[in-house]
Amino acid sequence: MAKSSRARTKERKQERQKQRQRNRQYLIIGAIVIAAVALVGLYALANLPSEAPLPDTLDRYAEIPQSVTNDGFPMLGDPSAPIEVVEYASFACVACKEFHQNSFDDLLARVEAGQVRFVYIPREIGTVPNAEGANRGAVCAGEQGKFWEMHDVLFHWHDVLGNSAFQGNRISTGAEEIGLNVDTFNSCFNSSRVSDLLTRARIDEISGTPSFKVNGADVEPRIQAILEAIDSLLETNISDTEPDAVDTEATAEVTEVVSEEATAEATESVDAEVTETVSEEATVEMTEVVSEEATAEATEASE
Repeated sequence: MAKSSRARTKERKQERQKQRQRNRQYLIIGAIVIAAVALVGLYALANLPSEAPLPDTLDRYAEIPQSVTNDGFPMLGDPSAPIEVVEYASFACVACKEFHQNSFDDLLARVEAGQVRFVYIPREIGTVPNAEGANRGAVCAGEQGKFWEMHDVLFHWHDVLGNSAFQGNRISTGAEEIGLNVDTFNSCFNSSRVSDLLTRARIDEISGTPSFKVNGADVEPRIQAILEAIDSLLETNISDTEPDAVDTEATAEVTEVVSEEATAEATESVDAEVTETVSEEATVEMTEVVSEEATAEATEASE
């Protein structure tokens, strides 16, 4: 009787252990299922088309040349323009966004006037996540001739979407919205050539973003300081070319005087020749008349 009680106790203990093991297995399976569902949900969310609002400034680049520097950085404007303005900036940088919103139009006017070629060097400073992704998107848009359109789009997103500006599938959606070939864009996005360009962009030491150089000289990141530097260089260029203009005018005046003198001399020479010719012809005619009259008188006398 006592032996049977111990056996039942042992069986109940074993059963409880088995139940605990089954419960742990259920918990593990449940956790795996929940994690798998969460991962699928995150993947689906990341690949949903994201809202990609576009600014109304994209058409302003249609008539402005777009190219790249020898180092591969995007350049806007006539490559032979006398002044080069370089901006080191980040699409995730608040001060860069504010410069773009409040001051870029003034600089763009100088580009359109042919005074300035504007170079943008992408950095990754700022508070908005995925600044590198934004840079990659802009560079790859540039490979299809639309860096500056994407440049405006990214700053617009920073303004209206805040910290979610460059998240999810938005950059790829934006590329499609501005008319890029998405397959080509996606192929470019993680390429080594873009990685190399962004590495080169980090070489120059700067104090922060935005930073500016005008013909290689550091300038305060204020539009007034930048425009004053441009105007000073333009005035220097004009002063350097003014002596040539004076020489040209002087040469023209001397040429005109010499031409007038030569014309006068030629006229006098022609007049003298005409006068001499007329005098000779008159003398011959008078001689012939006198001779004929003398001959007639002699004939009458002999008769």
